[in-house]
Amino acid sequence: MGNPLICPAFMLHYAWKYLYKSGKLTVKVQWMKYSDRNLQFLIMAGGKGTRFGNAEKCMQDINGKSILENLIDSLKTLSDFISVSTTLLHRKTLELCRLKDVSVIITDGDNYINDLRSSIVSIGRVPLVVMGSDIYLTDLDQFRYMIKSLPDHAQPIIDLLQNNTFSGISVFSRIPEKDETMEYYEMNSEKNFSMNINTKEELGMLKLSIGKKTTGHFQ
Repeated sequence: MGNPLICPAFMLHYAWKYLYKSGKLTVKVQWMKYSDRNLQFLIMAGGKGTRFGNAEKCMQDINGKSILENLIDSLKTLSDFISVSTTLLHRKTLELCRLKDVSVIITDGDNYINDLRSSIVSIGRVPLVVMGSDIYLTDLDQFRYMIKSLPDHAQPIIDLLQNNTFSGISVFSRIPEKDETMEYYEMNSEKNFSMNINTKEELGMLKLSIGKKTTGHFQ
């Protein structure tokens, strides 16, 4: 797997494991049912994109649309509430959010854990699905099924897995503050529903898969 701090798709998983182990989190209960439209989606898009020549990785093109635009369009079929966390340096990301009428949360971009925590607190509502901006949803129906299968009174954090591998997507049912622990659990899908794009090679593989796609889902 390599160093998780180098792979943004895994940052979320390790960031919250760190917070859980170090006891740097308090939680405020704010239960809501997991219905079709009330889910909040938070896309973390403040990475530096070092594997893409320091470019905005989420703005890489996939058949005429950026990774981030594809993700936003997919999520808009599931929810009316989508926010993107980014920095003032990510100008293309900011412009896309303006064009897509998506809420923006500005962070410093210096510390992923702090950016993640402050973004969740800024939204202030749960359930909240958090994911990286380098995610492409390959099977929206399966992803929707995973979300709708979550219990109404979910655990504080649920990591979504596909074939026992972290997908880069977590669901929060409590709002983090500070100074106390927060437990996380895992929910596995035996069917893949997303792809993390960490390298140019993975981007090429995704483009190839899309080019060969003959049905509504990846084979």
